[in-house]
Amino acid sequence: MLRKHKSGIRVAISSLLAASEGAPGEPERPTLEQLRREWIEKLSEKEAKLLLHRFLAEDVDAIKTEMIASIQQIGGPLQWPTVSLGRTVEMLLERTEQIRAECNAQLKKKQEAAAKREAVKKERARKKRMQEMVKEPKRWLHQATKLVEARGTANYKAAAELLADLREAVGGDEGDKITRTHAAHLAKKHPTLTHLKSSLRKRDLLE
Repeated sequence: MLRKHKSGIRVAISSLLAASEGAPGEPERPTLEQLRREWIEKLSEKEAKLLLHRFLAEDVDAIKTEMIASIQQIGGPLQWPTVSLGRTVEMLLERTEQIRAECNAQLKKKQEAAAKREAVKKERARKKRMQEMVKEPKRWLHQATKLVEARGTANYKAAAELLADLREAVGGDEGDKITRTHAAHLAKKHPTLTHLKSSLRKRDLLE
């Protein structure tokens, strides 16, 4: 549902971009300083004296708020230019699809870059963990057992990955022996856990 909603938003944005291409930009908006100068220039001597009198006799903050409101009204509403770009509905729809395709390509590129960064980060963490594994293999065998006992397909997969990393970390016949022996032990201890055995076989830890 959320994916459809986001897709709809992207289509709407693409349509707006297509329709706005070639259109005049926002008209220049005068700054508050420019409006203030213009307002002061328009004050008559009588109005200026009356205003000074009010500043001395009334609430200064209230008068200032009233003045700012008056100054802002000088500019009036922005007058947006209107032009005919001579584009048909078919032309707008075609351009919308082009913009949408460009946006999707950019989004895919960003997602691929993010996935690559995440993969690099994950591999670094795996290498670091493997350095620790060499020091205490039994600790990680115990960790694999705990994952299996926690149940769940994700935990079985994690246990198999852990044993595969341990095998690589220790290396050689020793690494292969201790991990395959432990995998066989887990499979024998939990004969009904087919997903566990499947995960171990995928990592070549079980016959």
